Amino acid sequence: MWFPVLLSSVVSTAQAETPPANAGDSSKVRVGVLFGSGLQSNAAAYSVQAAEVLDGAALGSAEKVAPGGSQAGEQGALIFPLQLEARLHRGHLMLHGGFQWGLLASSDETVFLETKTDPGPPDISRQSDTIGSTYDTAAAHRSWWVGAAGVLGQDADMGFGPRIGARWGRSDLPRSQQALASIGWAIQPPVLDSLDPIRPVIDANLYGGVSIPDTDSIALKAASDGQSMFPVVGLDMSVGLMF
Repeated sequence: MWFPVLLSSVVSTAQAETPPANAGDSSKVRVGVLFGSGLQSNAAAYSVQAAEVLDGAALGSAEKVAPGGSQAGEQGALIFPLQLEARLHRGHLMLHGGFQWGLLASSDETVFLETKTDPGPPDISRQSDTIGSTYDTAAAHRSWWVGAAGVLGQDADMGFGPRIGARWGRSDLPRSQQALASIGWAIQPPVLDSLDPIRPVIDANLYGGVSIPDTDSIALKAASDGQSMFPVVGLDMSVGLMF
C-alpha cells in the first residue's frame, strides 16, 4: 500500500515544481526588435519653406533666412518619427537602443535648417554668406538613442508589462543631445501562439524631456531669450517580435 502513496506524492511534487509551458524565466535574456511611428513635438527644431531656401541661395544673403530675417523660419516643429528599436530583457531590466528618422508634419513644403559645421560656425549676419555655404537642409532628421527601463508585472521577464525608464541620444537636425524620461506598456496580442518562444509584441511609449543644442546650432541663435534647453514630448506606437 505504501508504493501508490509514494508514487502519488512524487507526481504531486513534480507537478507543483514544474512551471507552466508559457511561464517566463527571469535568468533568460530575451531580445526584441520593433518598428514604429508616432508624433513628436520638438521645440528646438528649426525649419523653413524649401522655396525660400532655394530663392535665398540663388539671390544672395543668408540673412534672409536667419532668425528675424525677411524670410525667417520657424522654431519648434511637429515631427512624424519612423524608428527601429532593439531591446534586451532580463528579469525586470530592459536595455534598449534605436535609430529614428523624423519627417516634418507641416503641410507646407518645409525642410529642416541647421548651420554647417565645416569650415566652422558661420556668422549669419554677414551679407556675403550664402545659404548654400552656411546652412545644411534636409527633409528628415536622424537621431539615435540608448536607454534603460524597469519593467513591472508578472510577465516582465518575457518583455511584457508596464515600464518606466530614461534614455539619452543625439540628433543631427538640430545638432543636439536629448535627455528623455518615458513610460510605456508592451502587450502580447493573441496571435501566433504556435511560434513560441517567438512572441509578437504591441508597444506604446510616452516620453518627454529636453533637447540641448550644440553651441553652434541655429536653435541657439534663433532663441531670442538666450534659451539653451528646449522641451521635447512624443508618443510612439510600435509592433515587433520578442525572441
